[in-house]
Amino acid sequence: MNTNWEKANEGEDLAAGFLLRKGFTIIERNYHFGHGELDMVARDGGMLVFVEVKNEKIGILRSRRIFHHAWKTKTIVPHCAGLYVREKNR
Repeated sequence: MNTNWEKANEGEDLAAGFLLRKGFTIIERNYHFGHGELDMVARDGGMLVFVEVKNEKIGILRSRRIFHHAWKTKTIVPHCAGLYVREKNR
């Protein structure tokens, strides 16, 4: 049976593949800063894109979809994104 970490990693792999097929470049995965984490940092042309991946369990099936968790999207992701940009000078 897959652990939560393995399930999360599978979802992130699917999301990365989706973004690559759409022409994005994956710059980093699982960027940690303090108590926060960005699942993925990608580039779309000249724009940095900060990606939060969430696995959603529906009944007995597991559906891996990219969607935003409202609280994390409004608080942790912007904070970590700002720290990432400052640290990397991008």
